[in-house]
Formats: sequence, C-alpha cells, structure tokens
Amino acid sequence: MRPTTTVNSPNFVPPNAAGAAAEGFEQSQSKRSFDRAHAQAFRELDGPLADCMFMAKIAAQLAMEADRGETPEFTFAVLHVSNMLEDLKSRYQSLYASSRSQA
Repeated sequence: MRPTTTVNSPNFVPPNAAGAAAEGFEQSQSKRSFDRAHAQAFRELDGPLADCMFMAKIAAQLAMEADRGETPEFTFAVLHVSNMLEDLKSRYQSLYASSRSQA
C-alpha cells in the first residue's frame, strides 16, 4: 500500500466544491439575466405611463367642463385618477434616476 500524499494548493478546489461553485455561478448568471430583463421592462413603461397620464389630464379637463357641478363624485374620481397617474409618473422618474446614480 502506498502512502497518501496531501497537497495543499491555494488553487485546488475539491470536486464537490467545484460543483457548488459552478452552481452558484449559474445562479448568479440567471439573476443577472433576470435583472436585465426586469430593468428593460421597467424602462419600457415610460412611454405608456406618460400616455396614460396625459390622457387622464385631458379627461379631467373635459369632465370639469362638462359636469357643471351636476355629478361631483364623477369629477372627483376623474381628477383623482389624473393626480394618481401624475404621482406614479413622478415616482417612476425618481426611482429611475436613483437606479442610474447607483450604477
């Protein structure tokens, strides 16, 4: 029987650890791919969100002109949607700007 020699090398990775490292790498690549897709989807919301906001403003103006105080709940609802979309657009722009400054 031959004596066993142990070599301590800083570059040596045991086979089971190599498998775990590869798995971690694959998960990391998968996460990056997901993050890129998510970021792209987020950026693609900008135009449709702006369109919704502008259409809500137009609807709010038309509702105020047409209502003449007859259905204040309707006017409130349309104005509130318009304000909510403005707030959403503002929050979107703020989040986008902060994510760009962190990159």
